[in-house]
Amino acid sequence: GSSSFRLARGRPSARTRTPPPLPKMQIFIKTLTGRKTNFNFEPDNTVRQVKEALQEKEGIQVEQIRLIYSGKQMSDECTLQDYNVKPGSTVHMVLQLRG
Repeated sequence: GSSSFRLARGRPSARTRTPPPLPKMQIFIKTLTGRKTNFNFEPDNTVRQVKEALQEKEGIQVEQIRLIYSGKQMSDECTLQDYNVKPGSTVHMVLQLRG
């Protein structure tokens, strides 16, 4: 018996439109010195993008920044939404010193 398989068809064009951008939310980044800085991000911004914004504003290398939310270290490739970060939330920044 010969096995046959179908090629997957593309989705209708109506569904290929990109969803509207999520509204920006204000979150706070608390530094080791206890200073809070506010930033506006979209929920689907990645942790890496947050670190890049911090580098721009604080002059700290992205590689040295570690972000902690709800007791968990945040991974660069994850989004704020992945960690359930809500508007007005505070994310803690710690620095990883090279040893």
